[in-house]
Amino acid sequence: MNRVTKNIIAVLAVFFAVQLSVPVLAQQPGDINIHVLNEVAVPGHLLAPGDYIFRSISSVNPHIFGIWTRDGSKFMGFYYVIGVERPYDRRNTEIDVSDADEAGVRRIEAWYWPGERDGYQFIYSTQDMERLDRLAQARRPLDTSSVGQE
Repeated sequence: MNRVTKNIIAVLAVFFAVQLSVPVLAQQPGDINIHVLNEVAVPGHLLAPGDYIFRSISSVNPHIFGIWTRDGSKFMGFYYVIGVERPYDRRNTEIDVSDADEAGVRRIEAWYWPGERDGYQFIYSTQDMERLDRLAQARRPLDTSSVGQE
């Protein structure tokens, strides 16, 4: 690589590092604050109970969100989402969570801007669901009450 290419790569690396670290420090207009009482899933991750920030990453493409813990100490990942409208019978909630599956995993299905009908929905693949079930099963303590008994 020549010197110009190396300099361009270095400048881009610094730019992206700043873009990924700065948004965690302050509330931004594209933020949705989420509080979860029980463990829930997003594609590829189980979120422990706590507070999270769902942040729209780009004004050019509003379908890319990042998720951070509220204090900014942990980045969960980037997610592609689709737009959705809040059903009329769900006006009293800002998050739609699925029923628990066979492994006991509940998924965040959609979330909405406070007081608005507009929101976003995650897209879960079969691989996401299988991974989430494995993660949930790995977190459960083993039942050893019948070990050694006949």
